[in-house]
Amino acid sequence: MTTKARIRLAVMALLSIAVVIPVVAYGRGAAQPRNERQVDALVALGTGFTFQGRLTDAGSPANGVYDFNFYLYDALAGGAQVGPVQTLGDVTVTAGLFTVTLNFGDVFHGSEYFLEIQVRPGASSGTYTILTPREAISAVPNASFAREAASATGLQGVDVSVNAPAAGDVLKFDGVRWAPAAAGGGGLSLPFAATQSLAGTLFKVTNTNTGATASAIVAESGSTGFAAAALTGRITSTSPGGFSAAVRGENLGTGGNGIGVYGSQEGTGWGVYGEAPGGRGVYGASTTGTGVHGSSTSGNGGYFTSTSGDALEVAGPIRVSGAKPAAFEWLATGGNIAGSDTVITNPATDGNANAILIVTPLLGVANPHPIAVYWDLSKWRIRNTDGAAMVSGSRYNILVINQ
Repeated sequence: MTTKARIRLAVMALLSIAVVIPVVAYGRGAAQPRNERQVDALVALGTGFTFQGRLTDAGSPANGVYDFNFYLYDALAGGAQVGPVQTLGDVTVTAGLFTVTLNFGDVFHGSEYFLEIQVRPGASSGTYTILTPREAISAVPNASFAREAASATGLQGVDVSVNAPAAGDVLKFDGVRWAPAAAGGGGLSLPFAATQSLAGTLFKVTNTNTGATASAIVAESGSTGFAAAALTGRITSTSPGGFSAAVRGENLGTGGNGIGVYGSQEGTGWGVYGEAPGGRGVYGASTTGTGVHGSSTSGNGGYFTSTSGDALEVAGPIRVSGAKPAAFEWLATGGNIAGSDTVITNPATDGNANAILIVTPLLGVANPHPIAVYWDLSKWRIRNTDGAAMVSGSRYNILVINQ
């Protein structure tokens, strides 16, 4: 280039909200300033848009052909190039006006970009002159993105469903596209995992229905594998605080109904199972009621086992009750005395030949004779081992242990 000239470019994206604005001044010629540009406003761009420019040479409208390069960057200087370079050769300029089409791709989603323009005469095969500094195009992507969203054809490059929403619906990603869904449910893509730091409750579901089947959360698993769990609670700290719980059940009822934690099993397994290498597998506490209550119609209401320690440790009194109590008091009277024996009749011992009975005499009407207990093929009996007649009115404590 042998002379300097000032080039002013005006941009107009062919959108309904576009405006014409002067963008660039480029000079070649000894009498003109070098690499000047002026931006008076910003314009909304789409994926493909028309770029209209006005070129003056030495103050007069230019005529002829010019070559242009358009680059988009994410920084005023340096940075990374965004989208492909737009190289347009031999662009015809008539009476100072030219029109080209630019397309940097689907890159405008609210970020600020910077446009770099290079130019040379069309008849030249030399290098391009780079106009500096780059020009910020901050309002352009926002306007373009707003136009795209308003058309409901895509959000962040993801299609939007054509299904009409119902009142109160919101847009949710279903794994393929944005689709209308109820604000309070649905729209969760599985598998789902998330991590968040929060001092309070991170996830809460409330069911306000009062029906018998109105559950807040139901977890189900069809697994047949060992140690499978429909719902797992885990505290990952190796030094948790006192009474911290991986799974906690609370029933806020103030009456006698309701259960804090309920477990059931329809076969011969366990309704509730607890395990602790050095602590308590299951622990129950109550100030006035029952800490742990177990019941069964045909099996064991409670089962305790240990390979090295105590299977069951009791600190405090033991109470027995029910139709077949493990401990009861027996009174020897004329109706159950047979010679040296008193025949025991009780649901806990009747037909229970394999039971272990521990019998101790009570004060009152004393039986001064040594006693023993035995099974006579139909009933358990207490016998005076010295052959003396059983004392009528004598009483005995009996503890029944099933094997």
